[in-house]
Amino acid sequence: MQFRIKPSASLTTVDKGHGRVEERTLKVMPVPKHLKEWPGINHICQVTRSRWEKGKETNETVYAITSLTGERASAENLLLLNRNHWAIENQLHRVRDTTFNEDRSTLRKGSSPQLMASLRNTAIQVIKKANLTPAHALHLGSRFPKQVLKLIMEN
Repeated sequence: MQFRIKPSASLTTVDKGHGRVEERTLKVMPVPKHLKEWPGINHICQVTRSRWEKGKETNETVYAITSLTGERASAENLLLLNRNHWAIENQLHRVRDTTFNEDRSTLRKGSSPQLMASLRNTAIQVIKKANLTPAHALHLGSRFPKQVLKLIMEN
């Protein structure tokens, strides 16, 4: 799918590090008239990502809609918001997988997977609020369970 209307703004960034090069291009345009019936949509974005790592290139194009208007919908701001979203997403999932081994969970039926994900998220938030790292909190929990319960009750 391509934008049929010329984007009102575009921005390309290039990041190098960890043995790879990533190029991101964000194009943004006001919502077309035929989509104005959908309440709250003000702009449509296209983000194209190209990544080169170990001689291999991968490309991905994604689309997004936003209710942001004016300066808040600038290409710079939308690309920053997109990047920050993935930073949060990656940090949360990395903690859930490396600390709580979520990917190895065998819970598959009923509401059990959602319940455990909620419990893990709650644990992560309590750990962050206590200014601990997840690994340190698990270590403390295994050695001093009463102090951890006290910490949970305080937060």
